[in-house]
Amino acid sequence: MAIFKNGKKRRGKLLTFYLILSSISLVSYPVVILNPQFSNATYNSIPSWYNLYQIALFTSGLVSIIGLWKWKKWAVYLFFGFIALSFLKNLILNPVIPKGFFLIRWVLVAAIAYWIISRKRRYFE
Repeated sequence: MAIFKNGKKRRGKLLTFYLILSSISLVSYPVVILNPQFSNATYNSIPSWYNLYQIALFTSGLVSIIGLWKWKKWAVYLFFGFIALSFLKNLILNPVIPKGFFLIRWVLVAAIAYWIISRKRRYFE
């Protein structure tokens, strides 16, 4: 539960840790865009729209994390859209991973994010 201290909302350790961890994971997006060797090693074939998609994912992820840090309600929706688009990208481009494992992994990612963020939902404006 977010605690008001001196009139300010406190996001708590878990949400703070999650936002910092999410920010760190965003570092991989520019690395992948600027160095195509990473993408070529991961995926069999890269479509022409891949770099633009990575830029859009990076931008939406960064904006949503900043918005979540500032307690903006729109950022919650944008963040879950970011998770859904990341899932879709990996589903389309990564035929190697078994679909059942892949689906379970992304459902867990979304469920954990939902649980962490929903604990503070009343404080988002």
